[in-house]
Amino acid sequence: MRENLNYLKNMLIFKDLLSSFYKLLRRFSIRNRLFLSFLFIIILLIFSVNFLIINYQKKSLKKQYYQGLKHNLEIFSLELVDGLHINLPIFKEDFYLGAVRVRVSEVELEEFINQSIKTLKNYIIFISGIFLVMKIFIGD
Repeated sequence: MRENLNYLKNMLIFKDLLSSFYKLLRRFSIRNRLFLSFLFIIILLIFSVNFLIINYQKKSLKKQYYQGLKHNLEIFSLELVDGLHINLPIFKEDFYLGAVRVRVSEVELEEFINQSIKTLKNYIIFISGIFLVMKIFIGD
């Protein structure tokens, strides 16, 4: 019951904000309203494209990492025990000496991907900002 009251209260606040925004918007001329609507559409488009690029890049980095690991395993005839450990047999001529076990750190992989995505986000935000400023000055 209390949750429903809070929901209704939030909806009323949201409705008040929308009506205030609508009253403010009506003070502008049609030309300015068109400019603001195009600006809003461009901002929405920029953020949508940026979101898609970042998600694609994150998936692509992970996929490339695992494909590279798989390729290296095939080249060196390694045995993949699970997603975190790799066994490398050691031979001297035809005599089996033992094996080396290598651990792949998922945490370090995630840190690398997150750092790459952070750098990509910074570039995208910078470029988007430049285009947005150009749109504001050219569009008016």
